[in-house]
Amino acid sequence: MRIKAKPEDFRVEELLDVSPGKSGSYVVFRVQKRDLATLEVQTRLAAKLGLPPAAVQFPALKDKVAVAVQYCTVKVGKSQVPKEVQGAGFSATFLGFLPRPLTPKDLLGNKFTVVLRDIAKEEAERIRTRFHLLGCEGFPNYFDLQRFGS
Repeated sequence: MRIKAKPEDFRVEELLDVSPGKSGSYVVFRVQKRDLATLEVQTRLAAKLGLPPAAVQFPALKDKVAVAVQYCTVKVGKSQVPKEVQGAGFSATFLGFLPRPLTPKDLLGNKFTVVLRDIAKEEAERIRTRFHLLGCEGFPNYFDLQRFGS
C-alpha cells in the first residue's frame, strides 16, 4: 500500500471556529496550498502583500506534501486588502476581519481525505474493519515524524 504518492492524495482542511466580521485590526484569509510548507506560504503571501513575513500569522502548520486549506490573519489597513492573492503553489481569499490574530484555540480541528494506492485485496478487507472500529472508538491524536522530524 502507498500513501501520499502525490500531494492530492492527502487533503486537509482546517475547521475554523470564529466568524470574520466587517471590522477589526486583522484581515482573515482562507489559504489553499499545494506541495508547500505553511512557512513557505507565509513568506510568499507576505511578499505579495508587501509586508514582512511576521505580519502573516497562521494558527497551525500543515503538511507540505498535501493539498491543504488553512486560515491566516494579517495586520493591514482596510484600504490595503485584496480580495484574492495568487502565488506559486497557493491562493488566499479574503474572508473578513477580526479584532485579534487567529490562535490554535480558534480551530475546531481538521478534516482529512487520504487516498490509498496499490492496496491488496486482503489489505482492503482489514481497512474496512478498522474503519468501522474508528467510527465506534475514535482515533488517537498521535504526534509522529510530522511533528518531530525524521
